[in-house]
Amino acid sequence: MPGGEQRKASQKRARKPVAMPVRVEILWTKGDRVKWRDRGGLFRRHVDDEYAEVAIGGRVYRLRKAELRPG
Repeated sequence: MPGGEQRKASQKRARKPVAMPVRVEILWTKGDRVKWRDRGGLFRRHVDDEYAEVAIGGRVYRLRKAELRPG
């Protein structure tokens, strides 16, 4: 304890709280450059909460937003 006091009996075996990882979602807009794996492309549109359409090399792919990186 900070002041050097002893812990109460009910606190002696208490575990330290585990911090939950914070997940930040990037808000993509039409025309943004994105990277998926090792390929660069352009963001086209949001399909739903989990997927987006991305144009890579003249083709359109439906990919998970979590896999996209700014590029």
